[in-house]
Amino acid sequence: MPLIVVIDDDAGTRMLVTQVLKKEGHEVMESARDEADRILKERVVPTVHRPEDMLRDRLPIGPPDLFAEKLTAFAKAGVQRVFIWPVANELHQLERFWNDVRPLVAAA
Repeated sequence: MPLIVVIDDDAGTRMLVTQVLKKEGHEVMESARDEADRILKERVVPTVHRPEDMLRDRLPIGPPDLFAEKLTAFAKAGVQRVFIWPVANELHQLERFWNDVRPLVAAA
């Protein structure tokens, strides 16, 4: 079966379509935002024992533009050093940071 990528701005529609396709046996790739939400809920919240909403507001977890936006806000607030903690597929996450996030932060 072919890989299907579901891209839609409406989270409810995206979730419904994804569930139906998975039920029919299709392999469905999640969006970056969906993947970030899953990692936050499954890995970060249980590890740091803080409420999900607080972590979502404060941590740069998500697609490159959101990640860069939060890092830029940290820099403007005077933060000089940030440690990147890739919580899944470490090499891929660090490559994505270098290739997709770093240039956005540098341009800000």
